[in-house]
Amino acid sequence: MTNKIIKPWAKYLRRAGLALLICLLSGLLLFFSLPWLLIRPAETAPADVVLYFTFGNTLDTERYVAELYQQGLAKKIVCLSRQITWQIFPADFAREHLLQMGLPAEAVTTFHLPRADCDAELGGLLLDFLQQQGWKRVVVVTTPLASRALNRTLSPPFARAQISLSVTYAPADAEALRGQWWREHKKTQQVVQQGIETALDLFYPHCW
Repeated sequence: MTNKIIKPWAKYLRRAGLALLICLLSGLLLFFSLPWLLIRPAETAPADVVLYFTFGNTLDTERYVAELYQQGLAKKIVCLSRQITWQIFPADFAREHLLQMGLPAEAVTTFHLPRADCDAELGGLLLDFLQQQGWKRVVVVTTPLASRALNRTLSPPFARAQISLSVTYAPADAEALRGQWWREHKKTQQVVQQGIETALDLFYPHCW
């Protein structure tokens, strides 16, 4: 009688252990695949303007933005950011850095973004700004980890407005996320945080 009772429980425990192992392996696979899932291939094309999203940027990013201008990709650069504290916008500092790199003051401007629940809510605001300037070709420079999500949210409204969009990032920033990125706390934090934010956006229609 005892054996008959134990056997069903043993079978249940084996199944539970197998399910737990599958979940664990799937979680590990997802974790190590995050950069591949979050980063899309960089695209550049001749444009009217470079929109430079300055949150989470590095010095390599700013050098890359300066190179795009110096190569003649676009004649205008707009640094964009939200406010991080009272009257403090990273975009203002990014513009100063670009000017220090030799870019002319008339070529680099700033655009202060309002706080938003997600980047998709900024699409209409950006479209209005671009249409007021008469710009039809846009290159967006962002962090590699935000490239796929930003392209997903901006491509549909830009396409409807007949504005061509390319999303790119500094090659050095992408290279830093190759190899054993999980060994560094800061990189791991950035990857996981962007992964969580991107996944959460999918649950809210206004963030698609």
